[in-house]
Amino acid sequence: MRHGRDGTHSGDELLVMATAFKATTLSPTAVEVLGQLFTSGPTWDGNVASKAGRGLLFDAGLAFRVEGFISLTQEGLRAAIEWDQRKDRNGKWYCKQNDIPWPRKPR
Repeated sequence: MRHGRDGTHSGDELLVMATAFKATTLSPTAVEVLGQLFTSGPTWDGNVASKAGRGLLFDAGLAFRVEGFISLTQEGLRAAIEWDQRKDRNGKWYCKQNDIPWPRKPR
């Protein structure tokens, strides 16, 4: 990874670094809520699959609450997409969100 003259990273490099770090260090409960918010969109706080997972997403800056609804931040959306595109998942959340049969056949 290249650094700028002052030793800093470009914005795109920092985004990739932050998202990759957060998506790979989430607990199973946080991943469950991440998937729920990714496939269902904003969700009433009482209907979130795991309050502990929700709290971990808040702490990581991947989710926020407005008027009782929980939603993903922009970084949370990037983390969900990254997690869903892992080789072992093959876009399972994306397929669920778009009513596409899963598992997808490789092209």
